Amino acid sequence: MSDDEHGGKQMSSFLIKKGDYLCTLALTHSQGMEYNKAKGFYMQAAGWYKKAGATDKMNDALRKAKAEDEKAKNAPPPEV
Repeated sequence: MSDDEHGGKQMSSFLIKKGDYLCTLALTHSQGMEYNKAKGFYMQAAGWYKKAGATDKMNDALRKAKAEDEKAKNAPPPEV
């Protein structure tokens, strides 16, 4: 195996782990009813997945971002 092939696999693995981490952050913010932050993290994750070529994970993150957007639209206004 050449260094390029190994390096490409390492890079792809890193990009996917970065996306997974961002999805975990998004879930935490979603549970705290911070839907716009969660949406942003899912969108960032989708970008990392796209760079890694992980189309299924990218589509899943985009679907979750859309769901967070809907939650944000339907959420009651924050109390002052």
